[in-house]
Amino acid sequence: MVERFGQPVYVYVLEVTSRTGEVRSWTQNYPPRDCDAYPYVASSEESFFVGVQLTVLGDSDPDRDVFALEWGEVHAPPRVRAGQTFAVATRVRNVSEATWPAGGVYPVALAYHWQTPDGEDVVFDGTRTALAGDVAPGAWARFRASIEAPAEPGRYVLVLDLVYEGVSWFAERTGGTVARVEIEVSEASPTPL
Repeated sequence: MVERFGQPVYVYVLEVTSRTGEVRSWTQNYPPRDCDAYPYVASSEESFFVGVQLTVLGDSDPDRDVFALEWGEVHAPPRVRAGQTFAVATRVRNVSEATWPAGGVYPVALAYHWQTPDGEDVVFDGTRTALAGDVAPGAWARFRASIEAPAEPGRYVLVLDLVYEGVSWFAERTGGTVARVEIEVSEASPTPL
């Protein structure tokens, strides 16, 4: 770590190791430019090594078992307007033996899905709400999530879940342990003329 302008800057190393593979080359052609400030180059020879193994160095470990959790109360409005963004407050306890990382390559975050009452997905991959900091085993994480209501009026189920980014949704590893809230979505307010 180094400091720049009073802020920490982290430097990471990417190590590329290959036992097999090959260099593939091709010609990259460029369209003509309208700008005379830079010399025009019609094409260039490019190459890329195909068949490598990438190893991420650092403190992130996608194989750690972070998936045990306990939901606290969920505070959500019973009715919202179509397309409205609203807040939902909840807390989740880390009952795994691993710390939930707030940053790094594989952070843990709160996200959501919208479903119909019979379980059909309407929105699967909702906006993320980041952890305020790493969450140690046994500790609670508090969230104030920003949720966007579905565009169409109707009765829906808001499904809150945690996601270990780049690895898995928590519900996929816990057998569906999520927080569910039924919410009525009414017609959007008419746009003033």
